[in-house]
Amino acid sequence: MRFEPDRIIVHQTGALWGDRQTIDAYHRAPRPRGRGWDEIGYHGVILNGSRYAGRYRREDDGLFELGRSWRRIGAHDHGENQLAWGLALVGRDVFTFRQLLELHAVVQGLRAASPRPLEVYGHCENEPEGAPVTECPGRRLAPRLELLRSWLADPFPDTRSPRGREFLAAVCFPRGADEEIAA
Repeated sequence: MRFEPDRIIVHQTGALWGDRQTIDAYHRAPRPRGRGWDEIGYHGVILNGSRYAGRYRREDDGLFELGRSWRRIGAHDHGENQLAWGLALVGRDVFTFRQLLELHAVVQGLRAASPRPLEVYGHCENEPEGAPVTECPGRRLAPRLELLRSWLADPFPDTRSPRGREFLAAVCFPRGADEEIAA
Protein backbone atom coordinates (compact mmCIF):
# COMPACT_ATOMS: atom_id res chain seq x y z
CA MET A 1 0.00 0.00 0.00
CA ARG A 2 1.37 3.39 -1.02
CA PHE A 3 1.36 6.02 1.73
CA GLU A 4 0.02 9.32 0.35
CA PRO A 5 -1.20 11.43 3.28
CA ASP A 6 -3.67 14.25 2.76
CA ARG A 7 -3.60 15.52 6.35
CA ILE A 8 -1.46 16.21 9.38
CA ILE A 9 -2.74 15.25 12.80
CA VAL A 10 -1.41 17.14 15.83
CA HIS A 11 -1.08 15.30 19.14
CA GLN A 12 0.16 15.99 22.64
CA THR A 13 2.21 13.34 24.40
CA GLY A 14 0.42 13.85 27.71
CA ALA A 15 3.78 13.77 29.51
CA LEU A 16 5.53 16.88 30.80
CA TRP A 17 8.91 15.64 29.57
CA GLY A 18 10.35 13.27 26.99
CA ASP A 19 11.81 12.97 23.54
CA ARG A 20 11.76 10.66 20.52
CA GLN A 21 13.76 8.00 22.33
CA THR A 22 11.45 8.02 25.38
CA ILE A 23 8.32 7.78 23.23
CA ASP A 24 9.83 5.06 21.02
CA ALA A 25 10.67 2.99 24.12
CA TYR A 26 7.10 3.38 25.39
CA HIS A 27 5.56 2.49 22.01
CA ARG A 28 7.79 -0.62 21.73
CA ALA A 29 7.25 -1.86 25.31
CA PRO A 30 4.78 -4.75 25.57
CA ARG A 31 1.32 -4.14 26.96
CA PRO A 32 0.23 -3.19 29.58
CA ARG A 33 3.42 -1.15 30.16
CA GLY A 34 3.47 0.20 26.59
CA ARG A 35 1.83 -0.22 23.18
CA GLY A 36 3.67 -3.28 21.84
CA TRP A 37 4.41 -1.69 18.44
CA ASP A 38 7.49 -2.20 16.28
CA GLU A 39 8.53 1.48 16.51
CA ILE A 40 7.40 4.97 17.45
CA GLY A 41 3.96 5.78 16.03
CA TYR A 42 4.48 9.51 15.35
CA HIS A 43 6.33 10.83 12.31
CA GLY A 44 7.78 13.69 14.32
CA VAL A 45 8.14 14.89 17.90
CA ILE A 46 8.59 18.53 18.93
CA LEU A 47 10.31 18.87 22.30
CA ASN A 48 9.39 21.32 25.06
CA GLY A 49 12.91 21.59 26.45
CA SER A 50 12.51 18.87 29.09
CA ARG A 51 13.91 15.53 27.98
CA TYR A 52 13.96 14.41 31.62
CA ALA A 53 11.70 15.24 34.56
CA GLY A 54 12.58 18.59 36.12
CA ARG A 55 15.45 19.37 33.69
CA TYR A 56 14.85 22.16 31.18
CA ARG A 57 17.37 22.93 28.42
CA ARG A 58 16.61 25.93 26.22
CA GLU A 59 18.41 24.37 23.25
CA ASP A 60 15.94 21.45 23.31
CA ASP A 61 12.86 23.71 23.43
CA GLY A 62 11.19 23.56 20.01
CA LEU A 63 13.65 20.94 18.73
CA PHE A 64 12.17 18.65 16.07
CA GLU A 65 13.07 14.96 16.20
CA LEU A 66 12.16 12.61 13.38
CA GLY A 67 10.05 9.67 14.49
CA ARG A 68 8.78 7.08 12.05
CA SER A 69 9.93 7.52 8.46
CA TRP A 70 7.86 10.05 6.47
CA ARG A 71 7.31 7.27 3.90
CA ARG A 72 5.76 4.78 6.35
CA ILE A 73 2.20 4.65 7.63
CA GLY A 74 2.14 5.87 11.22
CA ALA A 75 0.50 4.49 14.35
CA HIS A 76 -1.01 7.54 16.02
CA ASP A 77 -4.71 7.85 15.16
CA HIS A 78 -6.91 4.76 14.82
CA GLY A 79 -8.62 4.73 11.43
CA GLU A 80 -6.62 7.72 10.07
CA ASN A 81 -3.05 6.39 10.01
CA GLN A 82 -3.04 5.54 6.31
CA LEU A 83 -4.17 9.11 5.50
CA ALA A 84 -2.07 11.23 7.85
CA TRP A 85 1.29 12.23 9.17
CA GLY A 86 1.29 12.42 12.97
CA LEU A 87 3.16 15.17 14.83
CA ALA A 88 3.40 15.12 18.62
CA LEU A 89 4.07 18.07 20.88
CA VAL A 90 5.74 16.97 24.11
CA GLY A 91 3.58 18.26 26.94
CA ARG A 92 0.13 18.20 28.43
CA ASP A 93 -2.38 20.99 27.71
CA VAL A 94 0.14 23.84 27.32
CA PHE A 95 3.09 24.19 25.00
CA THR A 96 6.04 26.52 24.53
CA PHE A 97 6.27 29.32 22.02
CA ARG A 98 9.22 27.56 20.39
CA GLN A 99 7.22 24.35 20.00
CA LEU A 100 4.47 26.21 18.15
CA LEU A 101 6.99 27.98 15.91
CA GLU A 102 8.58 24.63 15.05
CA LEU A 103 5.15 23.08 14.43
CA HIS A 104 4.52 25.94 12.00
CA ALA A 105 7.85 25.31 10.24
CA VAL A 106 7.28 21.55 9.96
CA VAL A 107 3.74 21.99 8.62
CA GLN A 108 4.97 24.55 6.05
CA GLY A 109 7.74 22.15 4.99
CA LEU A 110 5.37 19.20 4.62
CA ARG A 111 2.92 21.31 2.63
CA ALA A 112 5.71 22.48 0.31
CA ALA A 113 6.96 18.92 -0.24
CA SER A 114 3.57 17.24 -0.65
CA PRO A 115 1.99 16.88 -4.09
CA ARG A 116 -1.42 17.06 -2.39
CA PRO A 117 -2.97 19.79 -0.25
CA LEU A 118 -2.60 18.96 3.45
CA GLU A 119 -5.22 19.81 6.06
CA VAL A 120 -4.34 20.03 9.75
CA TYR A 121 -6.46 18.37 12.42
CA GLY A 122 -6.24 17.80 16.13
CA HIS A 123 -6.35 14.18 17.25
CA CYS A 124 -9.70 14.86 18.98
CA GLU A 125 -11.29 15.65 15.59
CA ASN A 126 -10.65 12.21 14.10
CA GLU A 127 -11.90 9.73 16.66
CA PRO A 128 -13.94 6.91 15.12
CA GLU A 129 -17.46 6.37 16.39
CA GLY A 130 -17.49 4.47 19.66
CA ALA A 131 -13.86 5.34 20.53
CA PRO A 132 -13.12 6.99 23.87
CA VAL A 133 -13.29 10.79 23.72
CA THR A 134 -9.89 12.47 23.79
CA GLU A 135 -8.85 16.06 24.51
CA CYS A 136 -5.66 15.56 22.52
CA PRO A 137 -3.91 17.88 21.58
CA GLY A 138 -4.76 19.36 24.97
CA ARG A 139 -7.51 21.25 26.78
CA ARG A 140 -6.16 24.63 25.68
CA LEU A 141 -5.37 23.78 22.06
CA ALA A 142 -8.31 21.49 21.19
CA PRO A 143 -10.96 24.25 21.44
CA ARG A 144 -8.73 26.57 19.37
CA LEU A 145 -8.05 24.30 16.40
CA GLU A 146 -9.61 26.73 13.90
CA LEU A 147 -7.28 29.43 15.20
CA LEU A 148 -4.36 26.98 14.97
CA ARG A 149 -5.27 26.15 11.37
CA SER A 150 -5.43 29.82 10.34
CA TRP A 151 -2.12 30.49 12.11
CA LEU A 152 -0.48 27.49 10.39
CA ALA A 153 -1.88 28.54 6.99
CA ASP A 154 -0.08 31.89 7.11
CA PRO A 155 3.45 31.49 5.71
CA PHE A 156 4.63 34.40 7.87
CA PRO A 157 2.44 34.48 10.99
CA ASP A 158 2.51 37.71 12.95
CA THR A 159 3.11 36.69 16.55
CA ARG A 160 2.87 40.30 17.70
CA SER A 161 -0.59 41.02 16.26
CA PRO A 162 -3.51 41.00 18.72
CA ARG A 163 -4.84 37.76 17.17
CA GLY A 164 -1.40 36.11 17.25
CA ARG A 165 -0.78 37.18 20.85
CA GLU A 166 -4.24 35.95 21.89
CA PHE A 167 -3.67 32.53 20.33
CA LEU A 168 -0.16 32.07 21.70
CA ALA A 169 -1.08 33.33 25.17
CA ALA A 170 -3.96 30.84 25.27
CA VAL A 171 -1.88 27.75 24.44
CA CYS A 172 1.68 28.55 25.61
CA PHE A 173 3.26 28.37 29.01
CA PRO A 174 2.62 31.88 30.37
CA ARG A 175 6.32 32.70 30.88
CA GLY A 176 7.29 31.32 27.46
CA ALA A 177 4.69 33.19 25.43
CA ASP A 178 5.22 36.58 27.07
CA GLU A 179 9.03 36.38 27.11
CA GLU A 180 9.34 35.25 23.51
CA ILE A 181 6.70 37.57 22.00
CA ALA A 182 8.18 40.58 23.78
CA ALA A 183 11.70 39.75 22.51
